[in-house]
Amino acid sequence: MPISLELRPLYPPNWRELANWIKFERAGGHCEWCGREHGTTVLVIASGGWLDPETGECHDEQGCSLGFYA
Repeated sequence: MPISLELRPLYPPNWRELANWIKFERAGGHCEWCGREHGTTVLVIASGGWLDPETGECHDEQGCSLGFYA
């Protein structure tokens, strides 16, 4: 998500470099919250979890399978 113009002064000049280090070096290219690979599209479901559009499998907020498919 792009940084809105009014919030840009709050970010350091090397923000893109820091963000990439966090996403790809520290987190190994995976979400630190749910474990999904960076850039993967997921659909948020009403319970607060997410749905994997490729498999139809539902997951809770931490990425654990809920044991059912949409």
